[in-house]
Amino acid sequence: MSAVRSFAMLKNILSTFITRVLGSLLTLVVVVLSARFLGAEKTGTVSLVILAVSILQLIGNFVGGGALIYLAPRNSMLKLIVPSYLWALLTSVAGSLVMEAFRGIPAGYFIHVLVLSFILSLATANFMALMSRERIRAYNVISLLQVVLLFISLSLFLLVFRYREVMAYIYGLYISYIFAFLTGFILIFPYLREKKEGKQPHLLREMFRYGTVMQLGNIFQFLNYRASFYFIEYFINRAAVGVYNVGIQLSESIWLISKSIHLVQFARISNEQDSYKAARILHQDFERRDCCAGISIDHRAGTTNGFVLDLTRCGGRRGRRRL
Repeated sequence: MSAVRSFAMLKNILSTFITRVLGSLLTLVVVVLSARFLGAEKTGTVSLVILAVSILQLIGNFVGGGALIYLAPRNSMLKLIVPSYLWALLTSVAGSLVMEAFRGIPAGYFIHVLVLSFILSLATANFMALMSRERIRAYNVISLLQVVLLFISLSLFLLVFRYREVMAYIYGLYISYIFAFLTGFILIFPYLREKKEGKQPHLLREMFRYGTVMQLGNIFQFLNYRASFYFIEYFINRAAVGVYNVGIQLSESIWLISKSIHLVQFARISNEQDSYKAARILHQDFERRDCCAGISIDHRAGTTNGFVLDLTRCGGRRGRRRL
């Protein structure tokens, strides 16, 4: 039985890694496509919009994030999803207002950031619910199709309709996020009807407690890269943000393997009742992730700033000098 579980886990890790690689490559194509046809300044605006949405999603994940994976096998799914959805609404509205007050959202895109962050937070909660039931394949398919839809919709706007404005990208985000939310909700709906008494007497408090521990690391890692967007826009220009964003996409690819291993094994550990077996899985997780991350870092060390600029070709000579 142990060998069968190990093989199934490795199979899930491999499929997750392949999905993430394909998704990352397609995302890079989307970034380059927008840079070529929208120009550096509009691409920079898109990057700032996505940054604002991502920040709000990070806050939303304090309740509807990774804590769901751990708590769902032990509690009623409905009792977890409802607070996650309400928290997503609260953080999207309140967070958008705060970011607007501090000029963290590009002018004219307040409503879009609010709505997109809300939809994405709902979709993320659905994804975590799927992972709690170890529906790895469904998660991977939806994640990949979400990027595919963004690519197709953006290509239609830019190449077919020749609508080359920031809103072309925004509309693509709407289409891909709504698809991810609806398909995820359809798949988790049967679990919402399960009659299961939760073992935690203060479930909402537990969601915050586990969510806070998990999200603080994610927030610091996120800000380590993305906080630079605001500084680059302030001290250089918005066009430089667009070029820098492509470099970030490339550099973050080194974590594809380790994140794939972590995602699958975290779902397995959360469903494991034997603490000794869970500890063994965790130990194997550390070994595999460290090894794979080291290989990836060594491979990416040769990626240069010149390659990023040549890839986008949206900075121009003046932009290249300033960078």
